[in-house]
Amino acid sequence: MKEKENQQLLVKFKSDLLKVGSKIVGSEQKRSEESYKLFIEYSFNMLYRSWKMFNIDPDESKDNGSASIMRTNALASFRKVKCLDELGQAFISYCELVQHCEPFTDVLTMLHEEFLLSGRKGDGLGAFYTPADIANLKAELMFTDAVATEKVFGDDCSGAGSLTLGVLKRAYKQSNDLLSSWTLELADIDELACKAAFVQIVATMVTHQIPIHKVKIFNYNILTDWRKEENLLVMLRSPDLVPNSSIKAGNVQAFDNVSALCKTSSKRTKEAVAS
Repeated sequence: MKEKENQQLLVKFKSDLLKVGSKIVGSEQKRSEESYKLFIEYSFNMLYRSWKMFNIDPDESKDNGSASIMRTNALASFRKVKCLDELGQAFISYCELVQHCEPFTDVLTMLHEEFLLSGRKGDGLGAFYTPADIANLKAELMFTDAVATEKVFGDDCSGAGSLTLGVLKRAYKQSNDLLSSWTLELADIDELACKAAFVQIVATMVTHQIPIHKVKIFNYNILTDWRKEENLLVMLRSPDLVPNSSIKAGNVQAFDNVSALCKTSSKRTKEAVAS
């Protein structure tokens, strides 16, 4: 039954995502591609702001160990975008899907490939992403006690995060508390793919209220720019609190707060993006 409900939510999310393109001029392929790109940029903005709201205390005298770093100009502006209502609804549908699925379920990898990579005939990066079932199998095969206790997981060609999500799902199954001490270090040459990976990981962190100690995502060419700090796209460090307590006391459920940021009236969405 749950699998059927998940499929229905996926269909709804994809339908809402494609509605973003209704106000974009161009071919069907162009509208689909731009819809997906806008959605990733919008979700990257919203989830970064949401995570900060839930975890970083604005009272600087109360240092709880949390921190965030964002590369200059990494957050897009949506002031002139005409499809904010549609983006808000697509984001809500995505959060509903993530909340309903098992934590760290890979939702975006195949959509990323479908909208941006398939049928390009050499136009683009020529990338191919690992399907979720294969990523989950690889995670099962590679997951050992050593992996669990290493507490650092890295992927220097992360794409939209498929392999990382498989490992996170496996780790979370082993222990709900394990990830609170983990550091993730992901990288990819494609900035949009980096943002998609961030969206997938942080959406689960927020909607399921699962703390990961640190998430670092780099945007670089692994052959020429190995782990240079200036190529850090985004970093989040969770508060120094006990597991399952990274959401500040007094907040209502995380998903309700995230949804409230982007209710589909134009005014509420613009206020959320401008804040």
